Amino acid sequence: MPALKNILQQLPAQPILPAHLLRQKYYTFQLCTPSDFAGIDPLNTPALMERTQALLTQHQAQWAIGKYGEKRDIYQHTQFTHTHRNIHLGLDITAPHDTPVYAPLDGRCHSFADNDQAGDFGPTIILEHRAQGLSFYTLYGHLSRQSLSDKQPGQCFKAGDLLGSIGSAEENGGWPPHLHVQIIDHIDDYSGNFPGVCNDAESAIWLTRCPDPNLLLKLF
Repeated sequence: MPALKNILQQLPAQPILPAHLLRQKYYTFQLCTPSDFAGIDPLNTPALMERTQALLTQHQAQWAIGKYGEKRDIYQHTQFTHTHRNIHLGLDITAPHDTPVYAPLDGRCHSFADNDQAGDFGPTIILEHRAQGLSFYTLYGHLSRQSLSDKQPGQCFKAGDLLGSIGSAEENGGWPPHLHVQIIDHIDDYSGNFPGVCNDAESAIWLTRCPDPNLLLKLF
């Protein structure tokens, strides 16, 4: 059976955000040392949002990328620090809140939840997919609460169907508005949530379990 990475590269994914936005110039944030957000308290949401906008303006960008596999300094919430988690397992796409989010592939709703703890994913949807005999999952975090209002487990989506929208800082765990996209090869007993950050010692295992979303999305 082909490896998941190979399958992802072959799949014809639909744009996950509006195509006209993704055609505009983007900026890639650096969140490892030396971070674009150095000197800012990661718990200070307004300061994070101000720096985000300043960087977009400085680089004349309409949206931004937060890198997969990056060792980040920004995770200072208790759920990260007590387990020493700082390796990012997904891909972040910064765009204005209420930006539509579309299913990149055919799939069905595995689960959804509002993970409303500070620093968490906020409203989250997980889809299950099957390709070339292999099942895998995609997670969409930091959505709007409205995105969950009409969802049902088992609900089917076609590639390009509206999945939801990017949430505001008030509803997405306290982060500047962005979409966290993550691919998961097996989900075990998780429902509506899944670790989006791992610790350095276990990064090889987790990065294998959660391959680079850009293999599928081909944003850059």
